[in-house]
Amino acid sequence: MTDPQGNSTPGDPTHGSPTAPGSPVPQVTPSVSPSVVPIIGTVSLTRPTLRQALLILGGGFFVAAFGCAGFLSGMGSNFTATGTSELGAILFVLGMLAFLLGGVLLLIVAIRAVFGGRTTTPTKPPTPAAPR
Repeated sequence: MTDPQGNSTPGDPTHGSPTAPGSPVPQVTPSVSPSVVPIIGTVSLTRPTLRQALLILGGGFFVAAFGCAGFLSGMGSNFTATGTSELGAILFVLGMLAFLLGGVLLLIVAIRAVFGGRTTTPTKPPTPAAPR
């Protein structure tokens, strides 16, 4: 059935309504912002900031320092290994790895600060002012 303008009416089987037999089911794609999408598959690589580098560097130092202290205190006076000393050794190694990662990030931040503003394409020189 069609109305006077030639448009199909909802009761017409050729209208394309979801209830009409043989009509395709409309596919709805949700529009979700990237901040709502789960972390897996949406990792955006950003450059490290100075604050991140210093936090990782300092955190690695403190974990390594307390891991070393735990390792040495767990050894006791006769240098026999205990569970505490093994945990201290693991924390020391992890702290040193975090400290090294913080150092690399700090180096990246420093290099970016020195060379980040420069471009490889030459810029146009300023046009000279007209003589008066």
